Amino acid sequence: ALPALQFARYTTPWLHARRPRVPLAIGVSVSGEVARTVEGVVLAREAGAYTMGITCAPASRIARAAHMSLDVSIPAMDIPRVRTYVGTQIAL
Repeated sequence: ALPALQFARYTTPWLHARRPRVPLAIGVSVSGEVARTVEGVVLAREAGAYTMGITCAPASRIARAAHMSLDVSIPAMDIPRVRTYVGTQIAL
């Protein structure tokens, strides 16, 4: 697991040269609109990886950019970051 910026900038170039037999890149974003996460999925796809977006927003940019998306929609919550945590735990 890597932060989106580190993956997009430093790992996707590696996929071109030394990629695993069946590379898989998974981007997790509750809103599906986090620019760095979407960028990582797009760059991984361009590098030949199979991509999956995990999001609570099935019509989001990450869902459209990935080969496959997993909808983990949960209701909005009043406590900051709890929705992100719960959505990620459901996906895992």
